[in-house]
Amino acid sequence: MSPPRPASAKRPNTTHHRPLESEGPGDDASASSVAGSSPPTSRARRLKLSSVNPDASLENRIAQARELSLEAFAKTGSWVIYFREMFGPDGICRKLFPSEPERRYFETTEVFSEMQEIIAAMRSHGIEKSDAAEPEKMITIRLPLSVHESLVRESGENNLSVNKLCISKLLQTIDRRFLPDTPGKVPGRKPGPQPPTGSKREK
Repeated sequence: MSPPRPASAKRPNTTHHRPLESEGPGDDASASSVAGSSPPTSRARRLKLSSVNPDASLENRIAQARELSLEAFAKTGSWVIYFREMFGPDGICRKLFPSEPERRYFETTEVFSEMQEIIAAMRSHGIEKSDAAEPEKMITIRLPLSVHESLVRESGENNLSVNKLCISKLLQTIDRRFLPDTPGKVPGRKPGPQPPTGSKREK
């Protein structure tokens, strides 16, 4: 059962902000526009947020993440800016949880779920394509026909463009058990349940 959505996340106040969403009904997952005139992410306008204390206890850092999440949400109507501030390469979450095990744990918390719901609520108001907070990049993905057809059907069932559905999926975390091994690893991954990361198999 998913945690209750924060009251402030249900209807973001976009009155004073131009909402962003580089997606439209005719977009495809392999063809998004490239806005080369926008400034690089590192030079993009940043929100002025409270400082973080990465040396605090894990519980305290999770509480900090929640407070800073709501602070960022109150200062922008753009899901791109919110995502960049919270989850970007130099965002709040990487500062508070620098190690991968800590980030993985944080992704299981109620605070993380609330942040995902905030992004979904903000994206639901993203009806303009002309406004961009940072450059857009285009990627081409090769995938089997059956996977593409499945995405098309799922996007129709959810009344979304394929592009918007794919971005929604990319914004989610993925359990490492569901990632394929990199080519060259020996002995290769076998089907079925996998042992926990770092564990030794019993002889």
